[in-house]
Amino acid sequence: PPVMSVNTELSNARRNDESDGNNKWCIRHANFPKDAMSLQKLHVEYSEKRFITIARSVQYWEEYVSAELGDTLWVLTKPDDDNGEDDYKIVAWISVRPRGGRYQMREFGVDKSSNCSISTCWALERLLGVALGSAGGNVCSESEVSLLLPTFVLSEIKREMDNTDEDGATCFDIDGATEENDDGWMYVNFNESQPSVLELTTREINPVSHLIWPTDYF
Repeated sequence: PPVMSVNTELSNARRNDESDGNNKWCIRHANFPKDAMSLQKLHVEYSEKRFITIARSVQYWEEYVSAELGDTLWVLTKPDDDNGEDDYKIVAWISVRPRGGRYQMREFGVDKSSNCSISTCWALERLLGVALGSAGGNVCSESEVSLLLPTFVLSEIKREMDNTDEDGATCFDIDGATEENDDGWMYVNFNESQPSVLELTTREINPVSHLIWPTDYF
C-alpha cells in the first residue's frame, strides 16, 4: 500500500470549509446502533461490490466495528433533501490510528451514488482534519504527517485530479507517495466449484482487486 504525506495545517482548515455554499456539512462521531444500517449499505456499495473483501452485516457493524473502532470512527453528514433539512445522512466516513510513527487509514468510504456529488478527495480532506487530531500521537505539533492508505484510494484521488481543472488535493503530496510491500492474507478455498481468491485476482480478463480494511484485521 502507498504512504502519502498529508499537510495537517491545510487539512484542519479544510474541515471548516464552506465551499458547499451553505455550510451545512457536519462531522461527528459515528453513533451505534443508529448509524449501523446506513454504514452497512454504504460499505456494500463502496467496497463489497468492487473488491474481494470482508462482507459486513448490520450486526457486524453494531457489535464488532463499533467496538473495534470506538470513538476513532468519524462520519461526514449533510442534510437529506428527501427527508427535510433536520434529517442528516452519512456521505463519508473514516478512522485512522497511529502506527509505527505514521498514521494508518483503518476505515474509509464515500457515498458514490448518483445523488451524492462529493468526491473522494473532497471528503478525505475534510475528514482527516478531525480524524488525525483525535487519533493521538504528535499530529497536533507537526505540520506534515505520513498516511498509509489503500492503493485504490490514492488512485481515486489521482483520477479526480486528472479529470478536473480545480486545484484539488492540496493537502496531499500525491507525487511523493511511495509503495510498500504488504504481507497480505491467506485463504482456504472451501468450495472447489468456485474460483479461488488467487484465481480471481490474477486472471487476465476482468481481475477483481483484493482489499481488506485494517478494521477487519482479527
